[in-house]
Amino acid sequence: MIIENTAIRDLLASHLQHARLLPILAASALEGRQLAGEVRPDAVLVDADAPAAAAWLDAPADEAAGHAAPTLVLSSRAQPGAGTAAGRQLWISKPFAPHEVVRCLGEQLSRRQAAAAPVAPEASLRLGPLELDPLRHEVRVERGQKVDVISLPRAELELLRCLIEHQGRVVSREQIIAATWGADRPVDVRTVDQNIKRLRKHLDRDRTRSMIQTQRGYGYRLNVATITRS
Repeated sequence: MIIENTAIRDLLASHLQHARLLPILAASALEGRQLAGEVRPDAVLVDADAPAAAAWLDAPADEAAGHAAPTLVLSSRAQPGAGTAAGRQLWISKPFAPHEVVRCLGEQLSRRQAAAAPVAPEASLRLGPLELDPLRHEVRVERGQKVDVISLPRAELELLRCLIEHQGRVVSREQIIAATWGADRPVDVRTVDQNIKRLRKHLDRDRTRSMIQTQRGYGYRLNVATITRS
């Protein structure tokens, strides 16, 4: 979400979380572009009345296509006419009901999934205390008698899958980029480090030692040993 107004941002984030969606917050178009490249969002929510939104909404078609995700635009103004960037956007008029925004977002995501080529259901991955569920975009973490269920954005999910599938071996940043964003995408290696940092916050919590270990000058690995598929 690229929303500067704190009240609107917190209100929508709460409703999206209640609908089991994972909002990633940005306060400016620059931050939004950086996060879009890092986490690969399924959709973007923008407040058009904020000055920071203009740079995102007015992006050239070829640049906006690089993000590939549909954009929902909240606005007190009239929707732009045909031939503008609005062709890639769904505009929602203010004032709005939060549940209406969640409904529209759900419809956009459903249409995008329906347009994608059908694929066979993916199996869950288990590695030590971790179970990655690619269908729900979740990872379950066993912490003693408790199991935490954590929603992950697509990039962090694919990155964790890459580490799990390498079964404790060190994986280079270049390998992670190829598995997570695609070998043909111009992704900076620092993007990997930022996603690793976010993953560690999700996975480690009360642990004194991180599940994801750094091999300086090369890459990362998970510090658990065996993997099974369910």
